[in-house]
Amino acid sequence: MFCLRCGAQNADTAERCANCGEPLRQSQSQGQQGQQPQYPPQNSYPPQQPYGNPPGYNQQGYGAPQGGYQQPGYGAPGGGYGAPPSVPNYLIWSILSAFCCLPAGIVAIVYATQVDGKLRSGDYDGAVQASKNAKTWAFVSAGLGIVVFIIYFILLIVGAMN
Repeated sequence: MFCLRCGAQNADTAERCANCGEPLRQSQSQGQQGQQPQYPPQNSYPPQQPYGNPPGYNQQGYGAPQGGYQQPGYGAPGGGYGAPPSVPNYLIWSILSAFCCLPAGIVAIVYATQVDGKLRSGDYDGAVQASKNAKTWAFVSAGLGIVVFIIYFILLIVGAMN
C-alpha cells in the first residue's frame, strides 16, 4: 500500500507509513478488491516529501574531505591533506646581516624572498633549498661584517700605538 503523504510503498498490513509515520488509510473498495492504488496517488502529485533528509540519505561521505580542504599544490612532500608546510624564510636576518656586509646581505635577501613564492607554487624542495641558502648567506654576511669590524678595531689599536 502507498502512503498518501509521501508516496512510499508500505506493507498491506501496516497501520502507519514506515517512511513518514502518516496513518495509512485504505479505502474499503481497495481492501475488498485487493487492488493496489495507483502511484503516485492522484491527490498528491508530485509526492510531498517531509522536511529533512530523504530516505536512505547518508550524510557521511559528502562535503569536504576529512582533514580539511586545501588548494592544489599545497601539502606535505608525500602528499595528503593538512596545513601548508612552513619553511622559515630568514628575511629579517637577511636584512639585518646586510648592514654587516652589503654584497652578501643582498644575496641573502634574494634567497629569502624566493621561499614564500616557491611554497605558493608548490615547490616544497625549492623552498627548503632557498631557505637554506638564505640562512647560509645571512651567516656569511654577518661573519664577514664581524671579521671586518675586528680587523678595523685591530688597525685602530695598532695605529694608536704608533
